[in-house]
Amino acid sequence: MPWRSRKLSSRQLFLAAMIKYPIWYDAYRDRLCFLKTTLDNLEAETRTWREDHQGWFASGISLWKRLHFRAFLADTNPYNFKQHPAKT
Repeated sequence: MPWRSRKLSSRQLFLAAMIKYPIWYDAYRDRLCFLKTTLDNLEAETRTWREDHQGWFASGISLWKRLHFRAFLADTNPYNFKQHPAKT
C-alpha cells in the first residue's frame, strides 16, 4: 500500500495524531468536541487557578460569623478577613 511507505514530517504526524483524527471529550458539557474547545477549557481553568489560588478577601464580616463562614466554605480557597475593604 503506497500510504504506508509514505514519509511524513513531524509536523504532519502531529497534525494527524493530535488534531485531525482524535475525538476530544468536553467534561463540562459531557459530549465530544473539537480540539479548540478542549484548549479553551484548559485556558479557562488555568486563568481561574492563577486568579484564585491565593485565596480571597472577605470584608465586613463580624468576628463571631467568621468561624461559621470558614466552616461553610471549607472546600474552597482560603479567605482573608478585613474589617474595611479600603484598608490594606
